[in-house]
Amino acid sequence: MLLVGNCLGNPRLDAVPFPDFPDSLGVAGAFMGVSNGVLIVAGGSVFDRPLWAGGTKQLRNEIWVLRRGIDGQYIWAHGGKLPVEVSNGTSVTVAQGVVCIGGVTASGETNHVFMLRWNEEKETVELADLPSLPRACAYGSATSYKSRIIAAGGKDAMSPDGMDHCWELDLMQAHQNGWKLLNRLPTPRFGAILATLEAHGKPYLLLASGKRGPHYLTDSYHCALDDAGSGWERLDEMPRAALVAATTVVGDTSMLVFGGSDGVNIENRLTLRNQYHLNDTVLHYDTSTKAWTDVGRMPEGVVATQAIPWKDGVLLVGGELGNAMRSRKVWWFKEADSQGY
Repeated sequence: MLLVGNCLGNPRLDAVPFPDFPDSLGVAGAFMGVSNGVLIVAGGSVFDRPLWAGGTKQLRNEIWVLRRGIDGQYIWAHGGKLPVEVSNGTSVTVAQGVVCIGGVTASGETNHVFMLRWNEEKETVELADLPSLPRACAYGSATSYKSRIIAAGGKDAMSPDGMDHCWELDLMQAHQNGWKLLNRLPTPRFGAILATLEAHGKPYLLLASGKRGPHYLTDSYHCALDDAGSGWERLDEMPRAALVAATTVVGDTSMLVFGGSDGVNIENRLTLRNQYHLNDTVLHYDTSTKAWTDVGRMPEGVVATQAIPWKDGVLLVGGELGNAMRSRKVWWFKEADSQGY
């Protein structure tokens, strides 16, 4: 994983290109995670052409895996199909596989929860159902701590401006106990940052940004994970909004936020067409200082992808570039001057 101490001393991050995502239209809003040494990317959505040219959103159910070939180079391989086309759910990697939560299907938001696992012997992706969410939602956020999955926020047809739930599922007792409600969020929101960080040896949930209705949020909070009665404590504001940003925890006590929509020029995006760009900065948050710091830039600003820990760095696959267009690019971020993968 990135050595944040060095990163703060020399904030430059190198972005190493990996093989492009195999769908020629790119991908955004897909489930992503690592299982048995391969990266799994499942579902998501594309646009056949820009919005100003009449583009329409198309959902996907394809599963792709990124792994090393016999020559040592990374290659994409087809891993099967999901039972339904789905996009804009959330997912989290755990020891057992990739937990995929909610999203949008052709018939609306779903509460379906399942795990994807790479079977090394059969060289295929296996799917196992988990208890459904108490309520369907899309654009939610998720994190994990040991065997526990936490899902928060999101939106559905009844709550288009955002939801304030925070649910937990213990994978060790998933089918016996199902999801239980934790503290509700300080305010309803969707597309928020959610992470589990440690401070003073204890786990905390970090909640930040997202959107409530038309409002881009920059507020941030933390809450003791094992003391639900303590409630949410407000932290310093983020330097900018980061809606549907790719995030990853670094060393248990800090996190990185890649891009995300800050709302700048969003009302003019169709007029600007290809001149409209999303924020491309990388932010760092540290529990010891409780401060947000700008630590680098991305080759292109994207939203609706995930930051996946990968070989002492962070892997980002595709994402939305703005104006609904998707990226095919795959970038592996590492600290400047560190060794390659």
